[in-house]
Amino acid sequence: MRTNGMAEQIDVVVVGAGQAGLAVSYYLQAFGVEHAVLERGRIGESWRSARWDSFTLVTPNWMTRLPGYRMAAGTGGDFPPRGDVVAMLERLAGGLPVRERTEVTSVAAGGHGYLVTTAMGTIAARAVVVAGGGQRRPVIPPLAAGLPAAVVQSDASRYRSPDALPAGAVLVVASNTSRPRRARVGGRARRLRPAGRGGG
Repeated sequence: MRTNGMAEQIDVVVVGAGQAGLAVSYYLQAFGVEHAVLERGRIGESWRSARWDSFTLVTPNWMTRLPGYRMAAGTGGDFPPRGDVVAMLERLAGGLPVRERTEVTSVAAGGHGYLVTTAMGTIAARAVVVAGGGQRRPVIPPLAAGLPAAVVQSDASRYRSPDALPAGAVLVVASNTSRPRRARVGGRARRLRPAGRGGG
């Protein structure tokens, strides 16, 4: 870490301490590249605060390829639950230069690289890896704005469990991957109607 009187200087900045960001950090460290991982919340924040209670990985254990990950014997077909994924990410982050609660507010080209502005100050970096994920913001169909106020609406980042839903039928509007998963967690005693593009 160096400073030029105005900005901290780091060779590479990685934005996001989820699966992708931590994997990038692991290999940057393995190759001796100076870097820092900036995370707006805690390690694996989206898994902690933007997933419903029974959420699991959409792929089985045997497909997990995080550096250093070793699955227990006989669990290859399991789908790791949210808590296990968070614990896995925390183990991977051990020894990596992660700065939690450091939100990046802007990245701009400048000088011989990039200027990364955070709530804690400015960093000058030769390269920036954006690993914040591409699906953090919910896509709400325009027609949702015209629904009666009595219709309770929730997106995947705010939904936690069927106990929080009012009595009655549930309509799940989602992509092919999340539609059946959301329908399954809607509650066994509910009338469920999945809807979305592709596959019905």
